[in-house]
Amino acid sequence: HTIVWDLRLPRIIVGLIVGMCLAVSGSIMQGVMKNPLADPGIIGVSAGAAFMAVIIMIVLPQYILLLPIAAFTGGFVTAMLIYGLAWQNGSSPSRIILVGVAVNSVIGAAMSALMLLFSDRVQAV
Repeated sequence: HTIVWDLRLPRIIVGLIVGMCLAVSGSIMQGVMKNPLADPGIIGVSAGAAFMAVIIMIVLPQYILLLPIAAFTGGFVTAMLIYGLAWQNGSSPSRIILVGVAVNSVIGAAMSALMLLFSDRVQAV
């Protein structure tokens, strides 16, 4: 009884709330970009977050608790970079998507190279 009410139920509720927030944020992103394919994985925000997590694992492995903060920062910086690169006399949704795909590819390649070079420090990314 205690396990269900004190452990399982709070996790289920938090999971439901996080899922709803992710659905709303994805819907907002698709509405702003006017593209049903727009998501953080295609635009490059997820790659930026993962890249910062890999950097923390390589440079500061003793501070593994900084991973969520570093991932959030990496995603935010990548989003700002994509928006800055796509800005040219105003920003269009198609330009943001194209720049995001390019940035996603570059960051993914850099992350793969770092994971290959420092495979002893990066275990489970």
